[in-house]
Amino acid sequence: MATLVDIVLAPEVISAVLIVVSVLMTIRVIIGFSGEAAELRGRLARVESRLDKLRAELPEKKKRVEELSKAITAMKPREQRLRDYYDALMEIRLRVEREEQKREEEERVKSERDKVRRDLGL
Repeated sequence: MATLVDIVLAPEVISAVLIVVSVLMTIRVIIGFSGEAAELRGRLARVESRLDKLRAELPEKKKRVEELSKAITAMKPREQRLRDYYDALMEIRLRVEREEQKREEEERVKSERDKVRRDLGL
């Protein structure tokens, strides 16, 4: 029995088992990769065709971006003036609303005061 354990635990047997296991794992990985490679090849072809289409459109889009950038640059001062105008309008609107609220409050207070005077008979 001791000889069987010695044979099983011999470095040559352990090395052979490790080599066989590693070869089997390598074969399994290669088979799995080859199965995925076909799918990946199809996806790569679709991505490349889409990329080719986008590359073909790129010069036209660059030209359009340059045109729009020039147009935007020309509109910047006007945009700032419009912003300033809008801010001024909003400030006037707020001032008018505050004045209206103040006037309404004064009228309410006056009407309450008049009501109290009438109730008191003054």
